[in-house]
Amino acid sequence: MNLISPTELARIIEQQTGEPFTRQAVHKAIAEGIIPFTLQGKKKLVDLENPHVQGYIRDNNRQREQAKKKDTSEKQKQKSSKPKIPSKLADEIGGNIEELSDFEIKQKIKLADMRIKEAKANHAEKKLVATEFVQNYLFKYIENLNSNIERIAAVQLKEVGKAIIEEGEVKSVHITKFTNQVLEVIDSTKKNIIKELEKYDPKIS
Repeated sequence: MNLISPTELARIIEQQTGEPFTRQAVHKAIAEGIIPFTLQGKKKLVDLENPHVQGYIRDNNRQREQAKKKDTSEKQKQKSSKPKIPSKLADEIGGNIEELSDFEIKQKIKLADMRIKEAKANHAEKKLVATEFVQNYLFKYIENLNSNIERIAAVQLKEVGKAIIEEGEVKSVHITKFTNQVLEVIDSTKKNIIKELEKYDPKIS
């Protein structure tokens, strides 16, 4: 990892391309998620060895776009047609793309596609599950636990209560016995829910 500031990255790009390049352009790329960053204190730093950063440095479209922005004497160009965004990625990209360069739009499409593929892979490997599925099993666990505790409470109160009356006081053995019964019910309920979760079969649309 080779962390540098946005100003240093702008200077590197300027040196390699021989064209003016500003740190504001780098900050914009960071804000748009095109360039990943590391936060150290209040400073945003970029890793010069990161593939996305290297791609940003090498991209000629990005360089030409920046050169056009710096040439204030040049007449405003007509807006060129923007890369078409696949409908499945529209929600993931979001925002107004009219002010973005072709490079920035393509990078957003690429990153959005990567995020969707990663989410699908995690879903298939059960690293991610549907919110509705989790909620259903969470509520089911709570309901089962509540029912099981109510069931043992009635039995334990009779048994432990009788022992307490016979002993004439509450002893540690009574507390331990009741606690162990509750913990056993919690563990048993949890294991039953886990068995059902293991049967979960993710379906990728």
